[in-house]
Amino acid sequence: MSSDLDKKETYLYGTLLALIQENLVAFEKHQQGKLGFWGRSRASSRNSAIDKFVQKVIDYKSAHGDDDPIGAMERDLAYIQQDSRVWDDISDDQLGMLRKLLTGS
Repeated sequence: MSSDLDKKETYLYGTLLALIQENLVAFEKHQQGKLGFWGRSRASSRNSAIDKFVQKVIDYKSAHGDDDPIGAMERDLAYIQQDSRVWDDISDDQLGMLRKLLTGS
């Protein structure tokens, strides 16, 4: 399992996971027919922001000498899932969505 994340990684993952949570809530509302005009119109910008932050994490990992940034992110996700001190409000759905983005499935 990965070691503690540094402050920059914590910020990047925190923002990324918050965007993913917002997307999951919007998707749930959409399924219930409760997503309004503004929620639907923000879908594209939300997805773009998620992609941007995934790339920022990849770039950060690469800049700090990691030859396999995707593998490092997967290890980080395992760490985040286990670290209840900082990440206690992160759901399995959020982590699952991010894992799907990383694997392309």
